[in-house]
Amino acid sequence: MAYADKETERWCLDHFLRARHSALGEILTFVCDSEAPDFICRRPNGELIGVEPTRIICNPERDELRRLRQDFDPESDSIELLWDSAVALAKKEAKRRGAH
Repeated sequence: MAYADKETERWCLDHFLRARHSALGEILTFVCDSEAPDFICRRPNGELIGVEPTRIICNPERDELRRLRQDFDPESDSIELLWDSAVALAKKEAKRRGAH
């Protein structure tokens, strides 16, 4: 799902860049705003890459009800989040491959 405004997308990009550096040790440098993809960044080797932040929406009320009913299974909830992420990625990829 898309974000409502570029400012929120930029906040997410900054968070992503810090997390990526922390996890992989690679620093991506912001180059410019774009529309498809949302941002252009540069790898240390000079390669340009596009970054497209995507929201995965979880339902905290549903999770709370499951906890109260003792129907909460962290493993299956993780699989559900992974599935939702894969679906969002597939939609973004289909959009990316479209004419624009």
